[in-house]
Amino acid sequence: MEKEKKVGPIVATLIIVLVLVIAALYLFASKINETPGNTPEENNLAGTVQTTPVPAPNSTEDLKALQSDLDSATTGLNSQNF
Repeated sequence: MEKEKKVGPIVATLIIVLVLVIAALYLFASKINETPGNTPEENNLAGTVQTTPVPAPNSTEDLKALQSDLDSATTGLNSQNF
């Protein structure tokens, strides 16, 4: 008697591989079609977000205040091991 080959596992494996290949192609195609800077999230926010430039400190008082803040923030860092 000849042994009959089981076809079920082979067909199941082929179906799984086919589904994985189709999913990979779908994801790859969606990445190609996506243009940078033109995502739906950015399109929805394009009209609502307004940015204003931050003015640079131009007075010596601002610079002194920034330096004193920096000095107070870094006090004690020399004693720590980094």
